[in-house]
Amino acid sequence: MLIFFHHDEAGGGHDHPHPHEHHHHHEHGHDHGHEHARGGAVWEWLGRRWPVIVGLCVVGWLVSGIRVVGPAERGVVQRFGRVIDDRVTPGIRFGLPVGIETLTKVQISKTRRVSVGGGGVDGLTGNLPDPARSQFFSGDRNIVDVQLSVQYVISDPKAFLFATADPDAAVRGACESALCEIAAAMPVDEILTLRKAEVQLRVREMAQAILDRHGVGVRVLSVSQERSAPPEKVADAFRAVTSARADRDRLIAEAEGYREDLLPRARGEATAVLAQAEGEAYQVVALAEARARRFERILEEAKGAPTLTRRRMHAEVIEEILSRTRKVILKPGAAGDVRLIEEGP
Repeated sequence: MLIFFHHDEAGGGHDHPHPHEHHHHHEHGHDHGHEHARGGAVWEWLGRRWPVIVGLCVVGWLVSGIRVVGPAERGVVQRFGRVIDDRVTPGIRFGLPVGIETLTKVQISKTRRVSVGGGGVDGLTGNLPDPARSQFFSGDRNIVDVQLSVQYVISDPKAFLFATADPDAAVRGACESALCEIAAAMPVDEILTLRKAEVQLRVREMAQAILDRHGVGVRVLSVSQERSAPPEKVADAFRAVTSARADRDRLIAEAEGYREDLLPRARGEATAVLAQAEGEAYQVVALAEARARRFERILEEAKGAPTLTRRRMHAEVIEEILSRTRKVILKPGAAGDVRLIEEGP
C-alpha cells in the first residue's frame, strides 16, 4: 500500500502546535493548580481554628458592654430601645453588650448657644439678618430689629435626647415666642434704650417656662441682645428722634442744674433778709418799749411835781433843738450883724 504525503509550500497541509505555545499552556495550568492548593490550605486552616475565632468574637461582643462615662458627662441607657437608666454618672459601667443595650452620653456642663432673630450681623460683608426672622412689632405699632444670643445647658439628659428632635430649634422657638409677647407690650423707645435689661430678663424667664412646660430638658443661662435697632429704611428718622430726645434730656439737665444752683442761693439770701428784718424789728420793738417806759416815768414825775417836770422837759427840748442848729453867741451890748443868724451858713 502506498501512502503519499502532499506538502503545500504556500502554507497548506496539516497545522502542528508551536513548541512555545505548548509550553505556555503548560505553565498556566501549573499556576491554576497552585492557587487552588493555596485556597484549600486557607480553608483547611480556618476549619481547624474556627472555635478560637468564634470565641474571640464572643468575648469582644461581651466586652462591648463595658462603657466609660467622662467626668463632664451623663449617660442614658436603652435596652432594646427602651430607656432603663437616664442618670448614669461618670465612671466605668458594666452592662449588656452592643445590640442589647445602648449607652448615649451627653455633656451636661457644656454651654450651648443659639441665635434668635436671624443671627447677628455679618462683620465681613455687613449683611443684615433675614428681616422675616429679626423684625418684631412693638406696643406702639412700630417695627424693631432684635437679635438675641441665648446660652443654655442640659438639665435632663433623657428629655434632651428624646423629648424633641432638635433642642436648639426648641430653645430658639421659645425665645422668639417670648420676645414677640414682650415686644408687643412695650413702646419701641423702651425696647431700644430704656428697658433693654428688662427685655433680656423677661425673655429668659418666659422662655424657661415654655421649655419646662414642654419638657425639653434644658436650662437657659443667659439672654443678651446682640443687636436692637429700627429697620434700615427708617433708621435716619429714628436717629433724628433719638438726637432730639438727647437734646431734650440735655436741656432738662441743664435747667435742673441751674435750678439746683439758683435755689440754694435764693434760700440763703431769703434767710439773710429775714434775719436782718428780725433784727431790725427787735431793735424797733426794744426802742419803743424803752420810750414807753421813759414816758411812764415822766408821767409819774409830772403827777408829783408838774411845774418842775414842765421846766425840765422844756430845757431838754431846747437842748435838743440847739444841738442841731448853728448858733452865734453875742455878748450883751456888743455890736453884731444879726443877718448872719437870718442867712444861716
